[in-house]
Amino acid sequence: MGNRKVILISSFAILLCIFAFTDLQISNSLYEPTNKILVPMSRIVVGAHFASDVTVGVAISVTVFMCLKKFIWKDKKNKRTNNNDVLPHSLNR
Repeated sequence: MGNRKVILISSFAILLCIFAFTDLQISNSLYEPTNKILVPMSRIVVGAHFASDVTVGVAISVTVFMCLKKFIWKDKKNKRTNNNDVLPHSLNR
């Protein structure tokens, strides 16, 4: 039974890679959420990591992502408010 799970997950991962890196791309609305869920779960099923390892890795990734998102958006908001004196291209003629 364990070998069937590994074969199923491996074949699904290979199909995702084929769709991701070739002209046969499927829509991102299907690929991205599936990839974000199946990669950590496949690591647990295969036995490469414990569930706690995957959970801590996801927590660290989300924390870093949220901090970077706040930093990047803060920088973009400042640039937008400081450039009020710049004229649109149509008025520069």
